[in-house]
Amino acid sequence: MCGPRKVLLAAAGALLAAGLAGAQEFVPPADGFEPGWVKAEAARVFQRGELFNYIDGGAELFLEFGFDRLVVQTYVKAELELTLEVYRLDSPESALGLYLMKSGQETPVRGLGVRHTGDRFQLTILRGRLFIHINNADGLPDAVPAMTALARKALAGLPEGPRVSLLDSLPKKNIIPGTERIFRGPYGLQAFFTFGPGDILQQNRKVFGLAADYRSAEGDTYTRLLLRYPDVPAARAALDNLQANLDPYLKVEDSDAQGFVFRDFKNQFGSVELKTDWIEILVDLPARPLR
Repeated sequence: MCGPRKVLLAAAGALLAAGLAGAQEFVPPADGFEPGWVKAEAARVFQRGELFNYIDGGAELFLEFGFDRLVVQTYVKAELELTLEVYRLDSPESALGLYLMKSGQETPVRGLGVRHTGDRFQLTILRGRLFIHINNADGLPDAVPAMTALARKALAGLPEGPRVSLLDSLPKKNIIPGTERIFRGPYGLQAFFTFGPGDILQQNRKVFGLAADYRSAEGDTYTRLLLRYPDVPAARAALDNLQANLDPYLKVEDSDAQGFVFRDFKNQFGSVELKTDWIEILVDLPARPLR
C-alpha cells in the first residue's frame, strides 16, 4: 500500500546528485533583462541563521524544510519595482515540499516552461532545489511582462534536477488530485492536524511526511499521512512518542502494539498504524475505522 522501498532509495540517490548539481551559487540577472530594468541595489544574501532578518514570521517552515541560502535582488524601472527571491533548500524534495505548501491551487502564467504558479502580484517557481519568488508588491500591470522575463532570465542555465518521486508512495486509489503535500516537521504537520506538542512524530527535520486528501465510497473526504523512518526501531519510537504525548483532546478508543484509533473534538475519527518502517495516519474520518 505504501509503495516499494526502492522509491525512497531512489530519492536518497537523487538527493546526492542534486546536491552536487546545485552546489554553485546563484547569480541574479544583470541590468537589462528587459529594456529599462536595472538593479536598485546590490544583492543581499542571507545564510541559514540569518533568515529571520528577512522573513518576519514564517521562517520556521523554511528552516524545517532545510533552508540553506537566500539571494534577494530588487530591480526598478521608473516607478515600477520587482524583487527576486531565490531560496536554496537542501534537496529537490525539500524545495517541492515548500513549493506545495506555499503555492496552493496552481495558476500557471504564459511563457514559463517550469513548474510554477502566479498572478500579477507574485510568481512562485520551483527549479531543482531552488524555491523562487518574484514579487510585484503593488501589483502594477505594467510590471507583469517583466516578471516573466525576469523569471526566464533567472532560470537560464539552472539545472533542472532529477524528478522527485517521493509522492509516488501515496496510494493513488481515491486520491483527490492537487491535494498532495510534503511536510518535514511540526510546522508543516499543523497544516493537517494537531497531535500534540513539539516534534511529536520525531521527524527531526529529516523524515519526510506525505499527505493527501482522499474521497471515500460514500463521498466523504479524509486525509492520509504517511511517514517513512530510517528503520523499524525509529518508526516504533515515533509511534511510542506519539502515544505517550497525544493531545488530551484526542480520545483513544482502541489500541494495540501496532497503533490506535482515536476520536477528536469534532467527533470525527482517526487511526494510527505502524507498518514496518512506515507510520500511516488517517484523520477526519466520519466513522470509526476497522482495524
